[in-house]
Amino acid sequence: MLSLLFGFVYLIGLWAINAVTKLFFKGMVCAILLSALQDFVMGLSILLRGTIQEKLNWAFNLYDINKDGYITKEVGPVKHCQQ
Repeated sequence: MLSLLFGFVYLIGLWAINAVTKLFFKGMVCAILLSALQDFVMGLSILLRGTIQEKLNWAFNLYDINKDGYITKEVGPVKHCQQ
């Protein structure tokens, strides 16, 4: 009888952990999507209604990949064409 009780408590514990994990990850996904949507709307707002300076700053920040204040050209591996 005692082992049956422990088994039941164990199953309830697994169900609770599963439910909390699902809620946590669902919340994380919603937060990430909300953040992406917020960034998109802010960018769209700047592009459509921003001043020239705001648009230039937005474009510069888009191309400043490593956020060091400079736009650098990254050179990848050179591909040679064989003829």
